[in-house]
Amino acid sequence: MTKGKIKTTRVTAYFELADNGLVVGGHDSAYVHGAMRKTGNDTVWFPLGDTTLTAGAYHPLRISAPSSGTDQFEAEYLAQNPGLTYQTDSLGDTLQSVSNCDYWKLQRLVGSSNIIARVTSNDNASCKVDDYSQMRVAGFDETTGINKWRDLGGSDIKVYDNKAFVSTTSAITLPMTTNPMPITIAKKQNSTVYAVLRRKLDGGYFFVTNGNLYFRYDEEYNDTDGKLTFNVYKSDDHSLESSSTIVPSTVTPAISYGDNHCFLNCFHCQFTSAGSLTSGYYILEVINEKNEKWYLRFKNTNTLAECRN
Repeated sequence: MTKGKIKTTRVTAYFELADNGLVVGGHDSAYVHGAMRKTGNDTVWFPLGDTTLTAGAYHPLRISAPSSGTDQFEAEYLAQNPGLTYQTDSLGDTLQSVSNCDYWKLQRLVGSSNIIARVTSNDNASCKVDDYSQMRVAGFDETTGINKWRDLGGSDIKVYDNKAFVSTTSAITLPMTTNPMPITIAKKQNSTVYAVLRRKLDGGYFFVTNGNLYFRYDEEYNDTDGKLTFNVYKSDDHSLESSSTIVPSTVTPAISYGDNHCFLNCFHCQFTSAGSLTSGYYILEVINEKNEKWYLRFKNTNTLAECRN
């Protein structure tokens, strides 16, 4: 698939691949909008997308090989809030949140195979992932009396350019019903530790994994715009790696006195001119509107493949 979009429906005008059929290509300008079916025992990517997205429209889904050549699966991607149909505040104990802007529908139409599903986060503006290492796949369980998103695991996380991929940890059982299973990207529960900024650097380091830098900022007066300027320097030669602004999160009220919580995604592909912040030692400088400065020395260790521009 190298050019153009195929629009389908779930009932009469779906796109189907027969046994041993494979898809080559697929990108933001070439994908299937709507339902697609695959028959057979092949590992296959469904080249899915949504024409309502002006950027980052391609969101493929992969399934592992079913056990039978006659098994049939159907998949569809929707760039809309799953909460319009499935409660996004009804979560399993291990999940912190699920996407509020897109999801997939996956259904087993024929056979009894259980499969591993792999989904893709693209860089459409409303659906950015803030912490790749916390990515999970979640499926909405409509079993009578449950009706909640359950954690399907987060395995083999990869980040390339502005796309991230994550798989279910093990094979999932899809219900043989007329209703497909909604699946989406989720974030797992995490006991987050926030670093404390200092007016002067001390001898310690705050340890950061995969660029997920959390810090607390104690605001001593009321900012007019609620924004902080930050700079990240290399610890050894103080060369500038990244510079921008950040708005304190809603953990505590922004634009207010007192303790505000902040998060920097240093693993993002545009965090530095070369891509993700690499492993190493760095200094964070935070500046308020009065040009008062606070500092943090930190060590970043990347366990995921870095995104390079």
